Amino acid sequence: WELGDPCAWTGQGRGTRRMSPATTGTFLLTVYSIFSKVHSDRNVYPSAGVLFVHVLEREYFKGEFPPYPKPGEISNDPITFNTNLMGYPDRPGWLRYIQRTPYSDGVLYGSPTAENVGKPTIIEITAYNRRTFETARHNLIINIMSAEAFMSWLVQMSRFLLVYEKLKIHRIN
Repeated sequence: WELGDPCAWTGQGRGTRRMSPATTGTFLLTVYSIFSKVHSDRNVYPSAGVLFVHVLEREYFKGEFPPYPKPGEISNDPITFNTNLMGYPDRPGWLRYIQRTPYSDGVLYGSPTAENVGKPTIIEITAYNRRTFETARHNLIINIMSAEAFMSWLVQMSRFLLVYEKLKIHRIN
């Protein structure tokens, strides 16, 4: 019996079998990494009335399908995407989706409306590997900001960049 072997059991009394602590740790780490790969969330913050574009990158999802490619290894499996509002069969009315071929990235795009400001919109993204028939699911959480909030944030960022530039010039001299 080797350390980390899922079949490595320790006998504890008559008729009972329990996993050794090392095996339990390995098992829990494996389960955690499987679930963390299968389901992850991304947050985006578009502004109401402004064109929103989010690219569903095939490269991002390729690592989800076994056999997991090694860094630098290229796999060119056809991958298609299905997108829907969580709990519903379709996307919100303002959100569109396009993918030219299974070998190109998918794109979600549209202009969120002011009605959706402040309410998170959760889009379920399911990627299908058309060679192996494996699937991977992710959530895209769209937090729609009001145009005023976006402009306020933009002004604050520009102020920060101006101060940063001044400090950078000061440090150089």
